[in-house]
Amino acid sequence: ELLYQEAASAHVALPFMERFPSELFRSTTTTKKKQKLRLVIQYGVGLEGVDVEAATQAGVAVSNIPADGTGNAQATSEHALFLAVSLLRHSFNEFPRRFQERSLGGWPIPRTLYKKRVTVVGYGAVGSCLVRYLVTMGADVTVVRRRDWTSATVGGDNDNNPHDITHDSIRKSNSLSEALPGTQVLFLACPLTNETFHCINQDTISLLPKGALVVNIARGGLVEYNAMLEALRSGAVGGYASDVGIGHAEKPSEPWDPDDPISKLPHTLFTPHVGGYSDYAYTIMAQRIVDAIENVIQGKPPPVWVNRPEK
Repeated sequence: ELLYQEAASAHVALPFMERFPSELFRSTTTTKKKQKLRLVIQYGVGLEGVDVEAATQAGVAVSNIPADGTGNAQATSEHALFLAVSLLRHSFNEFPRRFQERSLGGWPIPRTLYKKRVTVVGYGAVGSCLVRYLVTMGADVTVVRRRDWTSATVGGDNDNNPHDITHDSIRKSNSLSEALPGTQVLFLACPLTNETFHCINQDTISLLPKGALVVNIARGGLVEYNAMLEALRSGAVGGYASDVGIGHAEKPSEPWDPDDPISKLPHTLFTPHVGGYSDYAYTIMAQRIVDAIENVIQGKPPPVWVNRPEK
C-alpha cells in the first residue's frame, strides 16, 4: 500500500526488486488529480516485474539499465564463477569444517573449471562476458543461443578488451538437447520467457551426465523446483548454485526461502541476487539513472526508452 501511495505522488519511480503491476499504474491515474508519474526506470536489466503495457497505457515511460557497458555484465559473470568454483571446491560447507577441525587437505578433492566441459545458455551481455572468462580459464565451452550466430560477437565488446576471443574458441549450438550431454558445469544466463520457463526440468536434467553442476545467474523460473530437488537428492545433479532462487509452483523465486528443503541440502548455495552488485557497476549505473531523470526534467525521453507512452 505504501508503494502505491508514494507512486501516486512521484515523478520518477526506481524499482530494485519491487513489482510494478497494472494496479499500481491505475492507482496513479485518477480523475481527481493530474498524474505525476512520468518515468519508471529499473535499477538493472530485468523488467519482468514491471507491467510495461499498463505503464504505456498510463502514459508512463519505462526504462532500464542494460548490462553491457555498465560493468553489470562483468560483475554478474564474476559472481557466476564464484558460484561455480564454490561448488567445485566445496568451499561453502567442507572448508569451514576442515578449518575448525585443524585438518589439512582432505576429501573430497577440490575440482577446477580448467578443462571442464562447460555449457553456457544465453549469449547476451552477461553470457558473452562469462564465455570469455571461461575460455580464458581453460574451460571447454559450448554456448546455446537461439538466435542466428552470424550476428554474434564473443565476449562483450564495450570494455575494449584487446585480448578478445574469437568464435573458434567455443562450440556453438542452438538446442539444449544437443549441448547438455557431456556437460559437467551448466551456466544459465538467458532471459526468462515463455520458451525458457522451466527449461531445466526432468527431461533436460536427464540429458546431463550424473553429478553435473548447475549455476543459475539469470532467473529462478528457468529451473523447475521438483525436478531439481529430486535430481539433487538422487545425485543426478551434483550441486545447484543460484543468485536468483528457483522456480517453485507455490512460492516466489525471490527472495528465496532459506528454510525450504532444497536450501538445506549440503550441495546447494543460494545468494540474494547480488550478482550485478559491484563498486564499479553501481557508479556507472547511478550515472545512467541521473541521466534519465535529467532528460525527463527537460521534457526529453530517457536514453533507453523501452516503451513509447500513448499520447
